[in-house]
Amino acid sequence: RSDFPLNDGGMFYAMARDLQRAGYVLPAYTSYNAAGIPFAYPPLAFYSAALLDDLTPMSLLGVLRVLPLVASVLTIGAFIALSRAMLSSRLAQVFAAFAFVTMARSFTWQIMGGGLTRSLGFLFALLAIHQIHAFYRTGRWQHAVLAILTASACVLSHLEMGWFAAFSGALLFLAYGRSWRGLLGSVVIALGPLALTSPWWATVLARHGPSPFL
Repeated sequence: RSDFPLNDGGMFYAMARDLQRAGYVLPAYTSYNAAGIPFAYPPLAFYSAALLDDLTPMSLLGVLRVLPLVASVLTIGAFIALSRAMLSSRLAQVFAAFAFVTMARSFTWQIMGGGLTRSLGFLFALLAIHQIHAFYRTGRWQHAVLAILTASACVLSHLEMGWFAAFSGALLFLAYGRSWRGLLGSVVIALGPLALTSPWWATVLARHGPSPFL
C-alpha cells in the first residue's frame, strides 16, 4: 500500500539509475550519497529493474515497489513444488505450504525496498534447491543444468541467498546424493555457477580486489 519503496530501497534505486547512465556497462562505483561505494553488489536485480523502467510504462520507483512483491508471490509456487517433491504426504505438503505463506520471515524482508535483490535471490534459491533435489533423486542431467542456471541467477541476485542454496545443496547431497554419479553432479553443479557468474565477480576483483566481498 505504500507509494514508495519501504526502508532501504534508496541505494538500490541509485544503482539501477547508475546502470542506465552507464549504458548498462557495470560501473566501478555507485553514485549513492557520493560516498565512493564500489558497485560490487550482485547486479541481476538492478539490470532487471533498469530494463523494466526503460522498456515498460512503469517508473523505476514503481518497479522497486512491484517487482519484489511479484517475486515474493512466485516463491510460493517454488516452495510448493519443492515440498511436493520432498514430502510424500499430501497433508504434510498442505501444512508446509500454509506455514510458509503465513511465516513473516518468508516475505517481510523480501517486499521491502532492499527486497529487490532478496526476493529474486530467494526465488532462484528455492528453484535451484528443487532442481538439485530432483537430480539426486533421478540422476537426470537436465536437472543439473537447470540447477546451474537457477543457482547462477541466485548468486547474481543476492550472495546470502547463494550461501543458502549452497549449504542446502550440501545437505541434500548427504541425504540423497551419496554415489559416484551424485558426487560428479555435485562438482558440476558447484563449478557451473562459478563459471557463469565470473564476468561479474572477476570484474569486481579486477577493480577493487577482494575487499568488497570480505
